[in-house]
Amino acid sequence: MSCCSSLYEQVKNGGVVINLSSQNLGDEGVKEVAQALLLMDPNIKIETLILSKNHIGYEGAMALATVLQSPTMTVLHTLDLTDNDLRHDGTMVLASALERNMTLHTLILTSNNIGPDGAKAIAKVLEVNTTLQRLHLTHNKIRDEGTTVLARVLETKNTTVQTLNLTQNLIGHMGATALGKTLENNQTLQELILWRNNLGSEGATILAKALEINHKNTSLQRLNLTLNDIGDKGTIVIAKVLESSGTLQEIHLASNRIGRDGALALGKGLETNTSLRRLNLGDNDIGYDGITALAHALECKNSTLQTLNLFGSNIGDVGATILAKALETNQTIHTLKLVSSNIGRDGAMAFGKALEFNRTLQTLDLGYNHIGSGSCDGIIALAKALETNTVLQTLYLPRNNIGPESAAAFAKVLVETNLTIQTLDLGNNNAISDDMMNQIRNILTERKS
Repeated sequence: MSCCSSLYEQVKNGGVVINLSSQNLGDEGVKEVAQALLLMDPNIKIETLILSKNHIGYEGAMALATVLQSPTMTVLHTLDLTDNDLRHDGTMVLASALERNMTLHTLILTSNNIGPDGAKAIAKVLEVNTTLQRLHLTHNKIRDEGTTVLARVLETKNTTVQTLNLTQNLIGHMGATALGKTLENNQTLQELILWRNNLGSEGATILAKALEINHKNTSLQRLNLTLNDIGDKGTIVIAKVLESSGTLQEIHLASNRIGRDGALALGKGLETNTSLRRLNLGDNDIGYDGITALAHALECKNSTLQTLNLFGSNIGDVGATILAKALETNQTIHTLKLVSSNIGRDGAMAFGKALEFNRTLQTLDLGYNHIGSGSCDGIIALAKALETNTVLQTLYLPRNNIGPESAAAFAKVLVETNLTIQTLDLGNNNAISDDMMNQIRNILTERKS
């Protein structure tokens, strides 16, 4: 099917979302698509155009720029150009059109190698464009130079961008400094994603202190610092910000070499924080003292955290037991993720006991541990807890050495007593027969229908 045939087919079927991803269009194909869009009946309202993975370069960008300026494209609000080849010159062409476009809300330019010059072109757009709310520039090598220009515009001139994604852009100390100034003054940015850059503890400290300065007026709700090597030093400063609450509702600190001291500080911060809803601390070696501090906050002090992700944290049975004990009384956590955390029989038994008392946890992810190794007691304890627990809806237990006896216990409880579980994942447990897996799957499918 040609690119235009696919376009017309989607339009004929009433699609307001046109997805031409991975069609190998190239510049010539995009020109055809652009021409078709310009000639289309103005009563057809296309809201989202997805052109990712199509080898689009400068000439294709020129054609799309014409579309963006067309008076017939009155409701287009999302343009996804992920994984093309716009580079800085194609980005400049699009940017020029966006200076006059007043419909686009979301622009996704992930993996286009736009570089610092492309980022500067986008920054120029942000000085005058009053509709763009979500800007995704992941993996574009914009570096400190491009980040600084973007940050200055967001600090002083732009009042519409709410989400800024600068994942994997080689941003270091200078870029963090500029973004810190933005956070001190900007009152519209709600989400800042800086996953996999080079911030280090110094960059994290700069951002945290900016939030501390402006904690009453800042609009920032979600901050992602995953894979930035911030260590305990950077985490301690962030935790200090959490003590004073502010507006932050979600923070991602996974894979940051955070140890005991950083986790202790976060635990203390959670004791007084009243804004944070989601915390991702996965893939950090927080140790016994760290998990104890977090559990204490959840058990005695914190009343707002809803999602805690500790994947790959190696807390083991001892840490799992401490955390499970906190869940017996905690009344806010509804999602707990402990994938690949070295949890075995004893940890699972502790969670089984916790589920008998807990009345808020809706999702528990214990995948890729070794709960069933050597004994089925831990799995049986979880199944037994479901006889009385009426809140848990999702339980993930893939690759846990679960055997047929344990699977049968789950099937029995799902048929006889539990009516709330909607998803039970026992995948990659090779000892469970296909017939048993199908039986459980059919029970849950019928329940959802």
